[in-house]
Amino acid sequence: MSACSSPSGPRTDGTVLHRVTAERLVLLNRVEWFHLDRPVLVWLGQTYWVDRNADELCVDRGDGRITRTPGYVCR
Repeated sequence: MSACSSPSGPRTDGTVLHRVTAERLVLLNRVEWFHLDRPVLVWLGQTYWVDRNADELCVDRGDGRITRTPGYVCR
């Protein structure tokens, strides 16, 4: 299992991760062009970003856990 990349700044492959903070309870089934294999519930104040190297949505749950959900890019 791959770990999510750091959610700030440029990575070694040149892409920049964009971290989003949920302003309310949201149920995600996609993030921009990234489609999730299953919906993910993100609570108010939690942050999420897509690790494009691992094809995973990462969610910082705010209690020290980062959950990962697989998906794929669909354009």
